[in-house]
Amino acid sequence: MRNMLIATAFSVFLAGPALAQTGDVYKIGNGVTSPVLIREVKPTYTKAAMDRKVQGTVEVNAVILADGTVGDVTVKKSLDPDLDAEAIRAAKQWKFKPGTKDGKPVPVEVFIELSFTLRDGPTYKIGAGVSAPVVIKEVKPNYPASAKADGITGTVEMEGTVEPDGTVTGIRVTRALDARLDEEAVKAFRQWRFRPGQKDGAAVRVQVNVEMSFLVR
Repeated sequence: MRNMLIATAFSVFLAGPALAQTGDVYKIGNGVTSPVLIREVKPTYTKAAMDRKVQGTVEVNAVILADGTVGDVTVKKSLDPDLDAEAIRAAKQWKFKPGTKDGKPVPVEVFIELSFTLRDGPTYKIGAGVSAPVVIKEVKPNYPASAKADGITGTVEMEGTVEPDGTVTGIRVTRALDARLDEEAVKAFRQWRFRPGQKDGAAVRVQVNVEMSFLVR
């Protein structure tokens, strides 16, 4: 039986034109804080897309309104017409603690990434006969100059799934630091490679947790 994994990553969009929305739409920085995700709705992996074996990521820009609901959503990076539509439908149902400017809630433009990955079999946790994956290629995250200038330091915590081929899927931030640094941490983690974990002598999918630190040296 084929199962599916739908993973999402949320980060603030820092460049590009604002979406068509009534009133001012802000971007993070200069006193504008990032919206905080409080309810996530998973998109549906349509049967037609699964039958076509479509896998990949839909990237969308969205405006988080002052009441925490999602306003305009546009596709920044398309994957498939069916999955693009499902990504938009799901994102419109997300709920946020709104971003603020001068202490007041305001509309803020954000970037949302939704991944669709076909997989077979379960995902295991380390232990009970399941060995831990071993890192064989580690990529350090980029430390944006703007975050350094703002004096932001600390650690981003993430979880992901190490596939039997050693790649990483299903990445999500479990402890955020700053939207810019969260996004860079996810990008770096996606490039890591592992010797996969095993169960009963066979490579299996294993959930792992990773921390990435951003320190000014």
